[in-house]
Amino acid sequence: MNCKLILIFLLSIFILPMSSSAKSTTSYILSVDTGDNANTQSTTNLVSEVKSLVSKFQGKITHDYKLINGFSFEIYDKYVPTLKTEINAISDKFGMGINLEEDKEVHAFNNLGKH
Repeated sequence: MNCKLILIFLLSIFILPMSSSAKSTTSYILSVDTGDNANTQSTTNLVSEVKSLVSKFQGKITHDYKLINGFSFEIYDKYVPTLKTEINAISDKFGMGINLEEDKEVHAFNNLGKH
């Protein structure tokens, strides 16, 4: 009986963390750099196409940004390399730049007050 409990305990310590790390997600912010091609309809179509792509890879749109023509989303880490490749293809198709960056906490004054 005690051996079974110890075995279950050990499995929960070692196997559960491995299975959860395989499904970790990261949050990203995507914005569109229209450059000289500031056609509103083209920008809307590009954003819609990228949103469909994110959904195709089981991503979740978490916020729409209006001022920067973009959105934030969460996606499983395993899909990110393929997603980036396909986003680059969409960028080329529309002739607009797409900026994709990991959503992180930003500090304006790093080490403020430390000497």
